[in-house]
Amino acid sequence: MKIPRLKRILKQFEPHGPGNMKPVFLSKNVYSTDVRLLKETHLKLAMVQPEYDVTLSGIGFNQGEKIDVVATGIPFDVVYTLEINRWNNKETLQLNIKDVREVVLS
Repeated sequence: MKIPRLKRILKQFEPHGPGNMKPVFLSKNVYSTDVRLLKETHLKLAMVQPEYDVTLSGIGFNQGEKIDVVATGIPFDVVYTLEINRWNNKETLQLNIKDVREVVLS
């Protein structure tokens, strides 16, 4: 999905506040492709959901203790909000990670 189109879609959910919280999304069976710990507290990762063949990047503020869940090479579920990250005059889609959990394989 192109960033301008996504921005228009997300804008339709605004304004955000106590009566209209930001939409929260869940992606299941995600695999990490790159994991970093920033300032020993924040989780920065690239992840892929194989069935859609899309790689996304995300940051989990104060989620550093979850690094073992996402660094193991097994699938995990991730809950996040979507944000447009602006850096050096470039806009990219970024997941603001709220929580991750290991998928229990049965």
